[in-house]
Amino acid sequence: MKDPTRYFTEHFEFISSDNDAGYLSALGAALESCFARVTAALDVAPSKSVRVYIYPDLKSFHRAIGMTDAPDWVVGNAMDGGIHIVSPNGAGSRAFDDMQKVLIHEFVHIVTRCLSGDVYSVPCWLSEGVAVYEAGQLPGRLPADNPPPLSDLAAHGPETFAGLGGYQYAYTLVELIVKRFGYGKLRQLIASPGDMETVLGMSEAEFYALWADYLNRRYPRGN
Repeated sequence: MKDPTRYFTEHFEFISSDNDAGYLSALGAALESCFARVTAALDVAPSKSVRVYIYPDLKSFHRAIGMTDAPDWVVGNAMDGGIHIVSPNGAGSRAFDDMQKVLIHEFVHIVTRCLSGDVYSVPCWLSEGVAVYEAGQLPGRLPADNPPPLSDLAAHGPETFAGLGGYQYAYTLVELIVKRFGYGKLRQLIASPGDMETVLGMSEAEFYALWADYLNRRYPRGN
């Protein structure tokens, strides 16, 4: 990024083009406002300031994250300890408050990785579920089909995951864990994602049945 604009808050460093200078204060405020809440919920915080890279358009953003064929809805990514995001100027029809939630979503990924140590050890439904839940990205109406098995929601890959309704379902899975078991169990599950029976006291099949019942009672289904 040529001659970038830099903006600092207590816990973040923003790196962007001059065209985004007017947004930086609001974006910084959005991240700082959620910092204490998210780090308290997950009981861990980044050890140093988190860099936030803002790209002027989708093409340059997708190139930077190594996903040149990514769909247009991919507007944020957390990698190498930093947050990468498309400028609100270049995010197409995405509203500014939506982009703020994307920024928080990616920050939650950073914090989750501080807890898990290895991002690839955490199933996608759990990693994305914590991010959408803490960012307040509500699921709305769920797909009409029965919820997919957790094994189908465990694979990484945004297009495949999204095609299953993964982000919506992931929100409800984490919501259920928080409401039924509490944040302490959620943290344990992130740290030991393959040990659901020890952490939650039930098999994956039993948890799936609990989740399916929760969906039937809590969420409307598509037509």
